[in-house]
Amino acid sequence: MEGSSYTRSMGSNINGGVLIFKNKTCRCGKKAGLKISESFDNPGKLFFFGEKRPCKIFSWWEPNATELLGSIQGGGDLNRDGIDEKFKLLNAKMQTLESSVIGIMHNQMTMVNGSLNGLKKMMLLTMLLLACFIFFYVSSMNMYCSCGM
Repeated sequence: MEGSSYTRSMGSNINGGVLIFKNKTCRCGKKAGLKISESFDNPGKLFFFGEKRPCKIFSWWEPNATELLGSIQGGGDLNRDGIDEKFKLLNAKMQTLESSVIGIMHNQMTMVNGSLNGLKKMMLLTMLLLACFIFFYVSSMNMYCSCGM
């Protein structure tokens, strides 16, 4: 980009790996910031930006061969066995969490079913008491009516 130049190398820790890049400066001489894009079209892509007018620099970070070589040689987590081991550990933790969630859900369902059974018994008892009340009320009305004649 016109008017911008590279300055000293910078390092950044991204997802456990180290990325080495050269910072840019605006035409005004200030260092450009570096952000990670969260846009739909360019998710995770790095870009330089500057907020000072009239520069308002914006450019995508495009690694050159030296930067890429430095990033790869600099390490990062490029060990496949280490990644596989981390994946296995995460998978085991996920299965443990799934089992815990299933157990908790089973306990909750058991409690809900127990509560529903208790409510069913209470409703049955209420209906039985109501039926008895109606029966005795109707019986007493019939007895009252038959006595008066």
